This record gives sequence, C-alpha cells and structure tokens, in this order.
Amino acid sequence: MILEENLKEVKERDFLKICNHYDDLVQIETKLIFGKHYDDKVFLTIILPVYDHPEEFIKRALDSALNQNCNYKYQIIVIDDYAIEEQTVTEKYVRKLNDSRVIYYKNMKNMGVFGNWNRAILLAKSEWICFLHSDDFLKDNYLQNMYDIVRSHPDIDQLACNYKKLDFLNGEVDVQSEIHGTSGKRKLRKVKYTEYLYEMKTSVKGSFYKRDKLIEIGGFRSQGDGIGLDDYPLMMKFAYYFNTYLLEEELYLNSWACNDSLNTKHWYPELVENYYMWLYFAKKEKNIKRFFYEKAAKYLLLERARIYKSGKSWVGVPIKVDYGELKHDCELTNIDINRLLEAISFVMVYIFQKQKNRIGIEELVNIEEMKTGDSE
Repeated sequence: MILEENLKEVKERDFLKICNHYDDLVQIETKLIFGKHYDDKVFLTIILPVYDHPEEFIKRALDSALNQNCNYKYQIIVIDDYAIEEQTVTEKYVRKLNDSRVIYYKNMKNMGVFGNWNRAILLAKSEWICFLHSDDFLKDNYLQNMYDIVRSHPDIDQLACNYKKLDFLNGEVDVQSEIHGTSGKRKLRKVKYTEYLYEMKTSVKGSFYKRDKLIEIGGFRSQGDGIGLDDYPLMMKFAYYFNTYLLEEELYLNSWACNDSLNTKHWYPELVENYYMWLYFAKKEKNIKRFFYEKAAKYLLLERARIYKSGKSWVGVPIKVDYGELKHDCELTNIDINRLLEAISFVMVYIFQKQKNRIGIEELVNIEEMKTGDSE
C-alpha cells in the first residue's frame, strides 16, 4: 500500500524541475576510513557504493576497476552504507588490497541507495565520475574507450555505454573471458530526452558524467522522499538539460544475481511512479495527441502490471500487484483493456515519438578503431 501523502507528491511532481537533493541527508556523517585523495589532478573517479555484499562481489568489482588497460590517472571511492561499528567485509578487503587508488568511506548511519550515491558525488574531486555497482564489473578496455570518446567530443556531458547482462543465478559465468575487451567498429549517437518516455534509454551504471553537471541538476531523490526509484527519472532529466550520448558498445558487465534488483518491494511503487511520469508528459501535448498519450499510458501500465505479476518481466520473479490498489493509486475508472483502442494508441504514440526522437546525421558518429588518448 502506497501512503496517500506519497501518492499526492508523485501526482503533483514536476519531473523536469531541478531540486537540490544533496542536502537531504546532510545531518548524516561520512568518515574517511582508509586511503586519501591524490594531490595531483585526477580525470575520473569510479564510485563504488556498497552495502553488506560478500567479498566475492567486492573483489570482482574492485579488481576489474583496478586492472584496466588505460593511460590516465583515476581513483576509486568505495562508499559503504553498512553502518556498523566493526569492520565490514568491504573494509577488510580494501585494507588487504592497500592500493593508493582506492579510497574507503563509511556512513555513520544508513543513507539508502540514492543518498549514498549523492554523498559520493560530493566527495569526488575529479572532473568526471562514473558508477560501478558492487555486484557488477567492467571490461578491461572500459576506462580507455570511454575516455577517448569524451576527450575527442568535449560537448558530451554524459557518455553511456551498453551493458551485458550475465546470469549468475542459472549457471556459471566465465568471468575472465567476459572481462577481456575487444575493439572494432562501433557507433556513438546523441540521446534525446524524449527517448526516455517509455524506457530507460541509458543507465546510471557504466556512464561517464561531468561531475559539475550532476551537482547542477541536484542529484538523486533520496529513498523515503516520495515513491519510486530515481535513476530512471534523473536520466531523462539529465538528457533534457545536458548532452547525453550513447556509445553502442558493451563495456559494462551487469551481474544478475541475488542483489537488490530482486527485491520486489521496489517495483510496484516504481510502476505507479512511471505511470504518473507518462501522464506528466501526456499533459504537455494538445488535443488528439494528448488523448492517445494518455490512453497509451493507461494501457502500458496495465500490460506491465500483468507482466510483473506473471514473473515474466526482466526482474525474473513475480511481483505482487493488487489491481484494486492499482486502480486506486492510479485513479483509473476501470482496469479493462480495449484491445482495438490499445493498438491504435500504441501505433499513434509510436509515430509521434519517432518524429520527436529522430536523430540527425550530425548526431550519429561511426567510430572505427579507438585512438589512444593523451594521459592526464
């Protein structure tokens, strides 16, 4: 059940408004436990947020970040949200590594996923940052390939890459063969904010961000501040205000394992949040366009609810959906699907979106062999 105050907030939310969320949890102290920032300029900081993960995950993520084939200076901020007095598994492993590139911080109270991300952004001292989730890992050419692009295209504010999903739940994965990066022809293109309307076109994981732009846009909404997860709305908002590009190359390795993505409590509130975000943009249209966008939002909501409940969504496990609650939370007069109107609405919105999302020739770049960038 979603609290009425949270429903009121999401119904009234301006999804494109810039709000400062860096001060949301300013009362929580974060201590530097191990390591230090370099005195010299660092081009990039890899942010590795952790919370009570086994050493196997931490080791795989950190080792992939440290064993990169790149020629510039970077550091890694490990920020631990597992607020206990004794040493955590992560702290023990960082101390065992004893690598000057790794800086270990610990929050004195739990901040939640997005509060932890915001704090790490503020702690970084580099021009660029990227996020590595603690159960994921990187191809060994990730840092260099991404660096070469942003150095040769200074107008880029966010550079995303494709990621490969590795299923650790249903079998063994050859980590060493996956880590080895390859080179060759690939595409770079601009991503428009309208492309995010019905899907998360780029991901936080693996993206390079100009740190000052993430600060300017206000960071992520902290968990507990309304409903839903803020990575999807923030990616869309970032593309609205700044220049987002996508490198169509799999450089980030996303582990499908027993992690927070399988915590189904997140997904129903996010579904409701997504619906109100779709309505937010539908209301910006006029007349017949608005009618079809609103119908498409309703039918997409109901189709996703059905798929979530069946366990056939990308989450891979059934998600509890009470249609009575859904009807109340989304202010639906009924939960019936008119298949003809649904088909017409989806086709019309597809046509409208195709016009909005059209990429110009100047926004699409073919990249042959990556050239080695200058070191920082």
